Amino acid sequence: LLETIDNLEREHLLWLGAGKTNAETVSPVYIEVNDIKIAFLGFTAVSPGKLAESSPHIAFSRGENVTKAITAARQRADVIIVSFHWGTEYADRPNAEQSRLADAAVKAGADVILGHHPHVLQGFQFVTKPDGKRRAIIAYSLGNFLFDSPVRLNRRVGESVILKVRLDKNGVVAAEAVPIVVQNYRPVVADEKNSKLILTRLNRLSGDYNTSVFIGHILSAKTDAANDYKYTY
Repeated sequence: LLETIDNLEREHLLWLGAGKTNAETVSPVYIEVNDIKIAFLGFTAVSPGKLAESSPHIAFSRGENVTKAITAARQRADVIIVSFHWGTEYADRPNAEQSRLADAAVKAGADVILGHHPHVLQGFQFVTKPDGKRRAIIAYSLGNFLFDSPVRLNRRVGESVILKVRLDKNGVVAAEAVPIVVQNYRPVVADEKNSKLILTRLNRLSGDYNTSVFIGHILSAKTDAANDYKYTY
C-alpha cells in the first residue's frame, strides 16, 4: 500500500481512501474547477480483515466514518463526490448495505455517489437532498472499466458505462451514461447495437428508483421531463 502511494505521488496522481494511519484514510482530496470546489472521498465495505490503528490503512465504511468525513468536507467544498467499494458481485441490484450507506451519505451531504465491486451495472437513482433544493445522483455500480475479468464468466462484466455529470456550486445539474464494452481488458465506446442493449437494461434497473435513462440521459421522474430535455455536453 505504501509503495502504491509513493508511486502515485511520484507521478503527481491524486489518491484517496487510504493512508499511513487510520486517520489519514478519510482525508478528502480537494480540486477546484471553474470556481467550483469539489471534495472526493473513498470508502470500502469489503474488508480485508482487522488492521492495527498505527499501520497503513484503508477507509472502511463502517460506523460513523462516512457521515463524519462527509460532514467535515461539506464545510470546505461546494460539491462532495464519494466512491464506495461495496455490493454483491454479479448482482443486478444493490443490497441492503448499499442502500443504507447511500442514504447516510446523501443525508450527510454527498452529491455524487460512485459504486463499484459488483463488476456489473446496477441502476441509477436521483435523490432530493434534505434541504429540498439540491439533488444527488447515486450510481450503485458502474460495472467494469479497466479490468481483466474474462467476459466468458458473464457477458454483463464486459458491458458498462462512463458516467458524465454536470455540476455547479449547487450540486448536480445533469448526468449522462455513455455505454462502453470491455475489449482486451480496456474500455471501448459501444456500437449502436450494444449501446441500446446496455441503456435498455439500465433504464429497467433505474426504474426501481423512479429514475430513467433516456437516450443516455439520466432523468428523475420527479424533476425531469424526457420530452423537453435539451441539455448537451
